[in-house]
Amino acid sequence: MHVRIKYFSQLVISTSLILGSSKFHSITDPSSLSLGNALTGAQFSMDAGVINPARMVHFKKGHILFTRESRFSGSLNREIVSYRSKSIPIKFIFLHEGVYNIPNTQNALYDLNGDGVLNNNERLIKNQISYFNQHRFGLIFQHAVIFNNFITGIGVSSFFSSTLGETAHSININGGILKKFSTIFTVGLEVKNIPIIPLNWSSDRKEIPRPEIFLGGSITPILQYSWYQLNLFFDGGLSVDGRTLDDDFHISDHGGIIRYGIELGADDFFTLRFGRSRKNNLGVGFNLKGEKINITYTLDMIKDWGASGNGHVLSLLVEGNTLKNWLNYN
Repeated sequence: MHVRIKYFSQLVISTSLILGSSKFHSITDPSSLSLGNALTGAQFSMDAGVINPARMVHFKKGHILFTRESRFSGSLNREIVSYRSKSIPIKFIFLHEGVYNIPNTQNALYDLNGDGVLNNNERLIKNQISYFNQHRFGLIFQHAVIFNNFITGIGVSSFFSSTLGETAHSININGGILKKFSTIFTVGLEVKNIPIIPLNWSSDRKEIPRPEIFLGGSITPILQYSWYQLNLFFDGGLSVDGRTLDDDFHISDHGGIIRYGIELGADDFFTLRFGRSRKNNLGVGFNLKGEKINITYTLDMIKDWGASGNGHVLSLLVEGNTLKNWLNYN
């Protein structure tokens, strides 16, 4: 029981799951995680496209990407489905995060001192511990236009959360710009979590997400020889009025992070990736590209979460008609 509560405490502190936060808005897929989420200015088409809505133009029309992430022996699961329509200039992204069997110790403390705190001489009453689940759902609509060689994109995000009998909803906007300066060098800018409707809970509590600003670029390739090529992705961001212990730097009250990723590709069939998305957070992954399907896997490691907290993230990218033919196959 102590182990379970310990890991849950790490989960709450590290991902800010209690009553919502912008961390949910940054759920990403294995391709992004293995490149450190450093895709703000990336010329890259294998990810779900949550990062920088201007990049939706790189996601192939009619294709569908499915992503599944699992941590803590299945106690934390995340799913993403991305689809870019062929008939209308919109890309759709569906997000889900589920946390299961969370111990609720509100009524389980054997409180000798009457201070409401678990002290060294006190314990929890096992049969008074209950468990609950938490779910969050998100739906993102993205649209982008090209003007004077600049790609400008906007994403409208609607989120719904449910935990311990409470529900909440919010609407945010993300905006982004992408500019290709040469055949290999691209730069992007994204402003995230601009609140239209703050997170409103059924208990009348309101939460306003902190806007974030990211600037980054990509060099693809930075090195090419014979059968392989090496690609570099990098960006940095500021959280407005938000500082944490995981910040790489800060400007006044604004905390900042540096992200980067490296991709080594071999003949368009096999790709190896390595990236750093924040302090003490590394991702290593690979991609296998077939004629009709792309399979990507990433191991996402957070230093203080232990082996059970490592994220195993898998995605499948397939053309919509191919998937339809598979489902109709007899």
